[in-house]
Amino acid sequence: MARADDPAADMASASAIRREIIALDARISDAYNHCRIQPLKGMFAGNAELYFADRGVTRQLFTHTDTLRRTFCGKFRREAPASDQQIDVLPDYGAIQTGTQSFCAIDATPCRGQRMHFMAIWRRLDGEWKITRLVRYGYAATP
Repeated sequence: MARADDPAADMASASAIRREIIALDARISDAYNHCRIQPLKGMFAGNAELYFADRGVTRQLFTHTDTLRRTFCGKFRREAPASDQQIDVLPDYGAIQTGTQSFCAIDATPCRGQRMHFMAIWRRLDGEWKITRLVRYGYAATP
């Protein structure tokens, strides 16, 4: 961890965390887009809470991933451009990721589906980054 009196080290650390979270988010898209539920599930803490403005709160990750598997796999792809994301260090915890993501019909180019804002709270647990909270809001049809 960087010393409090070393702003350059703090910036380097924040930059490294941003790169890690952006890379992990790309892995989320890859797992979602290829219906790899176990790797997707592995990105979340066991006690993760998921908040969806369109359907409420889910505190059971299995319920969420099972719904994805049964309803969305092979029908939609996730797009979450790194350029639309901001990563902020959350001292003594992890990081806050905010941005936009779209869920597009699998064969639609350009995207045809829903776009929304999201916020993910990441925590490093046993040396691995995990999402502990996910919030999706501001749903709109893609242009």
